[in-house]
Amino acid sequence: MSTKFENIYKKTIELGLKDKPRINKQELLSLANSLGLKNYIQKSKETGEHIVLAGNLNGRKVIFKANINPTFTSRTLTEIYILAKLNGKLNSEFVVPKIINFDLTDNKYLWLITEKFPEKFVDGKTPEGAEILSKATLAVIRSNISIPHKDTPRLEKIKEGKQQELLQVVIDLAYEWKKEFDHNIDKLGSVLSKYPLKDFPTACVHGDLVHRHILDLEGKFAIIDWELAGGAYFWGYEPAYIYHRLFTRDGTENTANHYKKCFLDGLNEKELLLFQKTFKPMLAQRVIGGYKDYEKGSREYSLNVKLEKEIVP
Repeated sequence: MSTKFENIYKKTIELGLKDKPRINKQELLSLANSLGLKNYIQKSKETGEHIVLAGNLNGRKVIFKANINPTFTSRTLTEIYILAKLNGKLNSEFVVPKIINFDLTDNKYLWLITEKFPEKFVDGKTPEGAEILSKATLAVIRSNISIPHKDTPRLEKIKEGKQQELLQVVIDLAYEWKKEFDHNIDKLGSVLSKYPLKDFPTACVHGDLVHRHILDLEGKFAIIDWELAGGAYFWGYEPAYIYHRLFTRDGTENTANHYKKCFLDGLNEKELLLFQKTFKPMLAQRVIGGYKDYEKGSREYSLNVKLEKEIVP
């Protein structure tokens, strides 16, 4: 990674940016103007973590993104690192936005500018969309990207054989969530506790690989919004995340199952073994999160109940 990025990363640590107050939107708009951004419109919510503007820079369509909430500085750093590392290409079928510029301005504003793609989003409710999601999942997992500023502590624990400590954090968090909903998760928790981690590798994940983050470029597909990415997640997390989202929220039971079938069809022998061992516990983790996120009695909640019965009959 470039010296520029390393210097910015060190500076954000020294400054303790995540502890700073929320940045005024007008300050960030002034920064965008000073960088030469023209004819822009805001793409993000007013209350969001980042301000995202789509506009023109020197006749080129671009996206300007800056963390309006300094607590999420690490996410901006992750996206900068990933996009610079991949340099516009994940594999022959999937691309990522090319990064045009990034910086930390006035020791306060962490921002990046990337190319902008046409916004033709993949439809998660169709079999075709599910198949594209399955291919995107494999492309990300096989990329073997590690994000040093984010992954190093987890990878060090894994190197020391302390994978179970990392899992215990997840289990403890699940039971902390339990205080917010009225549902017994003991069986799901037991599935997680029995997860045989010792010999399992980690994999890169996008972190939010949903249909609205994949764009159809007619012949290729672009994966955007890499701020939650990481390379120290246990194998199986990403497919379980996507399957759960399709099943309960972004698709249907049929598209979720079609996604899983397509994903399985694309695996080699070693990957298939990893899927068989990791998918159920990772899905259990996602279902517990679903009970926290979805209101009791809602369609999403009932679909989580259905998934739980499949995991622990």
